[in-house]
Parts: sequence; structure tokens; C-alpha cells
Amino acid sequence: MMMASSLAFDRADEQSMFEVSKTLLVIYSIGSIAGPFTLMLLNPYLGDNSLMVTVSVACVILVFAAGLRRSTVAAPVDQTSASFVPKGSLEMAQAVASIAKEQKSAE
Repeated sequence: MMMASSLAFDRADEQSMFEVSKTLLVIYSIGSIAGPFTLMLLNPYLGDNSLMVTVSVACVILVFAAGLRRSTVAAPVDQTSASFVPKGSLEMAQAVASIAKEQKSAE
């Protein structure tokens, strides 16, 4: 879920960040209600296997949805390079300092 959230926020522009947050919150809320409800409905029929069956069906649906999306939606044309990932706290502090310096010089 975290990867999906970060991808959604990376592809959103600054004006639609609030809309992306609201949409993700609604989707997560629906999932947190539908998951236990589905298990409750399937438990009398499948017994102890209801969790395994529900997770398996959800994974199959996710794979088909991802395949369908991959075949119908083109990748963004404006590919940006991956951001710098520091290996330690010193590198992170240096990166933050250089970003702050760039922002001050831009003003």
C-alpha cells in the first residue's frame, strides 16, 4: 500500500494532493470495512479457509487489474530520475543542507 500511495503522490501535481489524500483515505476505509465483512460472510461456508480464500481472490483480482492497466495506460513521458537516497544520517543532513541552500538562492 505504501508503494501505491507514494506512486500516486509522485504522479499528482501540487494542486491535487488533497484530492489524492481524500481518495486514498476513502479506498483504505472501504477496504477496512469490506475485508472483515467478507470474511464474516464466507466463514460459515469455508470455515478456517475463508481468510486464505479471500486473500487469494483479492490477489488474483489485483494481478488482473494491474495487467489490464499496464496494457491500456501508457507510462508517463516525463520520466524523472530517482531521488537521492542517503546511506546514513550524515549524507541525509548534507542533502538537506544543499536543498535548503538551493531554495534560498532561488528566492
